[in-house]
Amino acid sequence: MEKASVELSRVGPPLKSDVAGYKETNEFPEGGWGWLVVASSFLIHFIVLGLQYTFGVYQQHYAAIVFPGVKESKISFIGTLGSSILFIFGLVSGRLADMYGFKRIQFLGNVILCGGLIIASFASEVWHLYLSQGVLYGLGGSLCFFPAVSVPSQWFTKRRGLATGIAVSGGGIGGLALAPITRSLISKVGFRWSLRILGLGGFVLLSIASILLRTRIQSKPNTPILDFLLFRNPRFTVLFLIGMIVSFGYLVPFFFLPNYVLYTGLSVEMGSLLLGLLNGSSALGRVVLGFLADGMGRINSLFLSLFVGTLSIFLLWSFATGFTALLCFVLLYGFTAGGFVSLFPVVASEVNGHAGIEKLATVNGFLYVSIGIGSLIGIPIAGVILDASQQYGHFSYIPTIMYSGAMMLLGSILAGVLKFLKA
Repeated sequence: MEKASVELSRVGPPLKSDVAGYKETNEFPEGGWGWLVVASSFLIHFIVLGLQYTFGVYQQHYAAIVFPGVKESKISFIGTLGSSILFIFGLVSGRLADMYGFKRIQFLGNVILCGGLIIASFASEVWHLYLSQGVLYGLGGSLCFFPAVSVPSQWFTKRRGLATGIAVSGGGIGGLALAPITRSLISKVGFRWSLRILGLGGFVLLSIASILLRTRIQSKPNTPILDFLLFRNPRFTVLFLIGMIVSFGYLVPFFFLPNYVLYTGLSVEMGSLLLGLLNGSSALGRVVLGFLADGMGRINSLFLSLFVGTLSIFLLWSFATGFTALLCFVLLYGFTAGGFVSLFPVVASEVNGHAGIEKLATVNGFLYVSIGIGSLIGIPIAGVILDASQQYGHFSYIPTIMYSGAMMLLGSILAGVLKFLKA
């Protein structure tokens, strides 16, 4: 702990506290108000990523009821646009959080995100949704997300993996909870009022999160917003590549499993159940692997997460033609590969020797651009591979499954390389 404190004093100003009565010190609290900060981050992930994971409910309704003559690819672009902006805008939003304070930037994001949902409720054309449920959601979500994913590292070092795992598990739990809520609201009050209700409810929860959000580290305000010096650190560069390459394949099961299930003879309800279990096991894996990372090493845990996730794709999904086999796949893949989400920011705090903890939101902003790029390009590539398949039935998905596994395998190899690199 003493060594960590000395290192922090070299790379930035002393730790600061905006918690009343808290003694300024270079020691990490490892608890106390830090657990309320974790709860704040959990709430932010619950809303921001929960809404992202449940967009498919709106997509189905838009395609069938609201815009029946519009190609589904154009409707799905609403969600793709929002998700991509959320991560790619991290180039700016992470640095803004470090410069002007996590609480201010998070609350600004709250207003933009929830305002975007309410504006979307008045949409009469698809392009209206591009701007509201796409762009405004993405911008607001980005301003909320990067303070949330970065702040646990300011309060914990020994328990950093566990704290971050609990925080980011909010995304998976949000997906589990908000999907049935959204579906119920649409059926009872229509999609317009469902957007308004979720917008107002989200504003309340994100405001509570803002009250609980506290930072302990003051960043340097005179550094550039786009700090490309980060790439001078080879470990940072490799971690950036890991994020991009893994994102090409990581989300493929989340997007394609529901339709794959239909080709095996199972029902739509079974597909929804398996997708829900995939999200649930992913949330659990984020907490457990985060906890294990504190003991076995964060990069070791990242490698284990990606490699076992790869094996589950090649050995389980590619051969799964019944419910039991698919259940084994979603539980194992969700639990192991889901750890990637919680371990990525934790590993970032370990490899960013150039920036230090006081610029972690900036570091995460750069790193998550890689995930945005991978998500934006990787899923369409998987769709093209599926469309080009000459097979029939569930066999038509084999090339797409192999593509997903190959990207995960390459990411795990790079994680092994990262272990032996020095800054």
